[in-house]
Amino acid sequence: MDTVESRSNGAQAPSSPRNHALSNEPPTTSRVLIVDDSRADALLLESLLRQTSYADRDDLECVHVETVAAARAEISEHQFSCAFVDYRLRDENGMDLLSNTDGIADRMALIAMSNRQDPHTAVEFMKLGAHDYLDKSEMTPPGLESAMAEAMHRVDAHQRMATRHHELEAFAAVAAHDLRAPLRGIQMFSRFLREDLGDDISASARESLDLIQLSTERMRALLQSLLDYAMVDSNARLMQSTDVDEAIDNALQNLEVELRDCAPTIHRGPLPEVRGCSASLTQLFQNLIGNAIKFRSEQPLEIRIEAAAGGDDATEVEICVTDNGLGFDPQLAEAAFEPFRRLHPTEQPGTGIGLATCRRIVERHGGRIWVETQPGAGASFHCTLPLAERDG
Repeated sequence: MDTVESRSNGAQAPSSPRNHALSNEPPTTSRVLIVDDSRADALLLESLLRQTSYADRDDLECVHVETVAAARAEISEHQFSCAFVDYRLRDENGMDLLSNTDGIADRMALIAMSNRQDPHTAVEFMKLGAHDYLDKSEMTPPGLESAMAEAMHRVDAHQRMATRHHELEAFAAVAAHDLRAPLRGIQMFSRFLREDLGDDISASARESLDLIQLSTERMRALLQSLLDYAMVDSNARLMQSTDVDEAIDNALQNLEVELRDCAPTIHRGPLPEVRGCSASLTQLFQNLIGNAIKFRSEQPLEIRIEAAAGGDDATEVEICVTDNGLGFDPQLAEAAFEPFRRLHPTEQPGTGIGLATCRRIVERHGGRIWVETQPGAGASFHCTLPLAERDG
């Protein structure tokens, strides 16, 4: 066998990994996973852990595995409060466990370790979600206890924040749904009133009814924009290899009516696959293209969507959506992404949330977004997105 697994209570671990999912069993604060292909190092670490206050718990359990595959099997079956992950393992390295097990850093404290202090390795581990990085030769009971306490505190804070996000998303969805009902009622009764009055309607009454219809439609659009903004975090959890071209096709289909009104010329360069959420990326490009349509100038609208060339070792791609529309003052380039910030007169269509939603989507994908613009010279929106993992 290529794996040695030990438990302080002598129980047997699963013999093969099931998947890369996380266990849903009730959490425990006294089970520690040690991922290290050196049995001697693992036993030494367990000995040090038993000299901390965590050893006061009668049910403290240390589970030792030597490979990433065995670690994934344990994580899929059991809940751990903390995992110590060695950098160099016999089948892969500790980073592979963090990068290929979705949600691991959200559910347990992760402490990376190696036989020597390497700043570069530490930074890479932290990027993947590790909460701390320790040199094996410098481990002491007080140091381990401090690292575990801090890491578990961060996990707990993250979980509490995630719970609040879920509650806010649910509230936004319910509020948006419930508020749409009276809006539909207002629109329906104003339409009935117009029909009842028929040809006898006065000019002032017609103008008032038009304003009611316009105001309710703006409120409906605002509610939908708020809901889209609130749901970004939910969609961000559905990350997978995504075809950018397909996301743009979906966005164009959603904008079919608007596109028919202005008949723009759209130039599209080659676009790669990225790691992302298809629904969120569709929303991203729908907002950026819709922005170009809403703030077009008198000249025929042209929209260009391109990806900046990257090297073979690139991990992200820069995508640019450029238009020849109205543009705006470049000093407002940062403010453009603030919620409810309108850069054009209020007579122009829009809710003031579209670009804020774009920023939130891009940042949830680990990227950044910015704009280059000049009044009367159009706008060029740039965003970076993580490339999908290459086979092999």
